[in-house]
Amino acid sequence: MGRKNLGKREPGNEAIGYCRVSTAGQAENGCSLEAQQAKIEEYCRTHGLVLREIIADAESGGVPLGQRPGGQRLLGLLKDPAIGHLVTINLDRLFRTVGAAWTHITGWQQEKITLHVIDFGGATLCTSGPFGLLFLEILAAFAEFERELIKERTKSALALKRAHLEAYSPTPYGFRRDGNRLIPVEEELNVIRRILDLKERGHSLGEIARTLEREGVRTKKGGRWSHETVRKIVRKATFYKGVLCELS
Repeated sequence: MGRKNLGKREPGNEAIGYCRVSTAGQAENGCSLEAQQAKIEEYCRTHGLVLREIIADAESGGVPLGQRPGGQRLLGLLKDPAIGHLVTINLDRLFRTVGAAWTHITGWQQEKITLHVIDFGGATLCTSGPFGLLFLEILAAFAEFERELIKERTKSALALKRAHLEAYSPTPYGFRRDGNRLIPVEEELNVIRRILDLKERGHSLGEIARTLEREGVRTKKGGRWSHETVRKIVRKATFYKGVLCELS
């Protein structure tokens, strides 16, 4: 869409609108692109913003903002210093995750770009106001919470794969890949037995690494043992002990 003179032109007073639909159902329930565009135009008109353009993405699904055609154009236009505002209907039009929202919004704050969310739980959110600053603090907390959830889910998924000897990347020490399966490597498992035995006898991680070096043992990639490489194996001691028990 072209430039719309819906407000008095002021330096940095130009706005970009963004709307998105991801399913046919949204188009039928008052969330069509046309409905979103009309709300954005009205908001800019009543708040004195000069609406340069409304960018629309259709059927983008769960694709991140920067990978959508319209999203790419939006991020490019926001580099124009004349644009000081971004207007959208609600946050899920822009972002898939809290982490993505936090990254983009804080970056826009640094560039003096104000985000306006027309329908933020029945209210209007403007990131330049006191409510907006409070929202950013809450968003930061939720972004951290989201990162921790992702870490826990990843750990659980890897643990399940290990329990069923399913291949994952990188292939753990003590195994080789055979399609989607992990196949035990006896020579490496003997090294693991040695590491776990030394740890149970009270040796430090550094001492274990030096012992392996003296014995001429090499890591999976043929490198030298260090405190960190030993720690990675000790951290999976429960898994390795289960495998060793089954193979004994």
